[in-house]
Amino acid sequence: MFKKVLTEIAIYYGEIKMPKGFDIDRSILKASILESKFLFNKRCSDNQKLYSYEDLQVEHTQPLQSLYDYLREYIYLNFKIELINTLVFGNIYSFNEGSNTRNLIDNNDLINSNDYTLLYGIDTNDSCEVRIIYDDLRLKDRLETHKLKTNHFIMFPSKLNYYISKNTQLINNTILTITYQKK
Repeated sequence: MFKKVLTEIAIYYGEIKMPKGFDIDRSILKASILESKFLFNKRCSDNQKLYSYEDLQVEHTQPLQSLYDYLREYIYLNFKIELINTLVFGNIYSFNEGSNTRNLIDNNDLINSNDYTLLYGIDTNDSCEVRIIYDDLRLKDRLETHKLKTNHFIMFPSKLNYYISKNTQLINNTILTITYQKK
């Protein structure tokens, strides 16, 4: 008898552990998102149809580049997956706010669509949970719940629907989303 795995749904997660002296300044990332929300109301452009009304632009900064580099290298070294960044945006969820259910794939252009979605907790509280919806053979709409802590990430296939649970605390949850295509 033989076994051949045709497909796999994998979730990758962990803490960002930068080398000493190269820590990511999360306050700069958070400031970029806050600036978009409160000062300039810069929403992601309408021609990027994968974005929703709640997604905010993130300016390219040194901490963002350091995070990009770390994540791509970490994922390649540990899981042998080569990634290319495609989209980046931020979200802020205040008390009693959560995201809509969504996925970050374009069903009308699957060839150029994202392969993976990565969520990074810039500044989160204990109530921040990512809920991923998946199918397991005939068991439809199964739910995987994962706490998203500050300075931690979770990456999963972009075709999966997910949402961020409602914030039950007075401290805002600030989350960075990065999408990737496989090389």
